Amino acid sequence: PSTKKPLLAKDKDPDSGQPIDGTGWGSKASADADIVAGYWKRWPKAMIGIATGDDRVFVVDFDPRVDADTGEIWTLEQLRADTEALIGCTLPQSVSSMTRSGGIHLWLRWPDDDGAPITNRGNLPDHVDVRGKGGFVIVPPSVMTAGAKEGGGRYRWLKGRAPGEIEIADAPTELVALLRAR
Repeated sequence: PSTKKPLLAKDKDPDSGQPIDGTGWGSKASADADIVAGYWKRWPKAMIGIATGDDRVFVVDFDPRVDADTGEIWTLEQLRADTEALIGCTLPQSVSSMTRSGGIHLWLRWPDDDGAPITNRGNLPDHVDVRGKGGFVIVPPSVMTAGAKEGGGRYRWLKGRAPGEIEIADAPTELVALLRAR
């Protein structure tokens, strides 16, 4: 609960003690109720991480901040405007949550086509990240404990934007093209 580091670590090779590729959280994460109940019993204060990329779902992560050295401010409104200016269209209304630091996770679906999956790309404006295939995000009602390196806080669904209140929207084709570009 004090970091975003997955609790489901990679297994270690018994001879070398080195981590074994493909054995970490991505292979151990589960939606099986019995497995999840076991994880909660072992780690009752853990935050909830959801793998992205499955079912063609990815997250655009807007991370507002103030630069401690220059005082420059990146607001949610500016980050969204910069992203929309870059892709040349507006982002749709979709499932959205507020992060513990006041950022926004916007959940989107990429097209069901033969194109490449959306991964954890960094070709959006500064402080706008993507979590796609191979990534994960923390979701509500997770709470990062106070005293953590980056400070504590609660993750919350935005009013009218929680799962069940709104569908995950299709990503604009312009955004998908940009995220698939090399």
